[in-house]
Amino acid sequence: MPVPSKTALAARVRLFGREGMICALLALLPAGCCSFGKTACDSEVVASRQLAYRGIDALQHGRNEQAADLLKQAVAGCPSDSQARAHYAEALWQQGNIEGSLAEMRKAYDLSGRCPLLAVRLGEMHRQQNNLAEALRLADEAIATNRQTAPAWALRGHVAAQRRQIEDAISHYHRALTLEPRFPEVQFALAELYNECDRPQRALSTLLALADQFPPDEQPPRLLLGQGIAYRRLGRYRDAEERLVMAAHRGGGGTVYLQLAEVRMTLGDTAGADLAAREALAHDPACTPARDLLARLDRQLEGTSASTAALTTRGQR
Repeated sequence: MPVPSKTALAARVRLFGREGMICALLALLPAGCCSFGKTACDSEVVASRQLAYRGIDALQHGRNEQAADLLKQAVAGCPSDSQARAHYAEALWQQGNIEGSLAEMRKAYDLSGRCPLLAVRLGEMHRQQNNLAEALRLADEAIATNRQTAPAWALRGHVAAQRRQIEDAISHYHRALTLEPRFPEVQFALAELYNECDRPQRALSTLLALADQFPPDEQPPRLLLGQGIAYRRLGRYRDAEERLVMAAHRGGGGTVYLQLAEVRMTLGDTAGADLAAREALAHDPACTPARDLLARLDRQLEGTSASTAALTTRGQR
């Protein structure tokens, strides 16, 4: 399989968010374990393929209702087509039909002969529903089928992280990266764990390796935010400010502005800190840390004003 280009990887992350690499793997299934026409439905398979390909294209472009309709027709025309059924499950998921999606993905998994990639996707769906035991069981099942399935190790890592089993999560993520070094979803998750655990140098190293996979002008806000947090914890406040400003310009949310406010506060830029904290509140009016920071700024300003007034009075005497 060819290595994805930087632009292709950036597009995957933009299109699918945190599930980017897992969802993108569904598009690779025709070349793998769940191909069209694997079981006997020869008379309908051509028509089913055409419907399915149109449905997949609609799904990848966010036309979820059209995708679900086309893929439902494809499945009706060839019920044993595991790939079309997997994409139909994905379309239902995007529409918010969780129960229907899980049922269809389970059928696709069974029809595929227990394809490890479908085990991972089904497990990820269960994880997002907080059914961690089933998610882990499916990850283990995928690994038992093929220990080289990097997304299955990633799923183990996600489950461990959600259970706050931090060292286990880090170990599983590293195993996934050994098998698939260019794996943005895992690199993001690993770096965020390192930042949480106050291991900023490791977080930064992970994020710098990830940054090389994107064109410089397409590095996502999440990447720049992570770098900003790591630089801040390393005491490199100017570098942190630079990354956070870039993240803000690329559509970063309230967390970006809150971090930027804290960095500017440390640098003594009270006006810039005030502006960033107010931007954080504009994104999230319930952001208590931003309100606390503004209160600190107000107290600092009052203290400065009081000191200035005292000095002026003393000078007049």
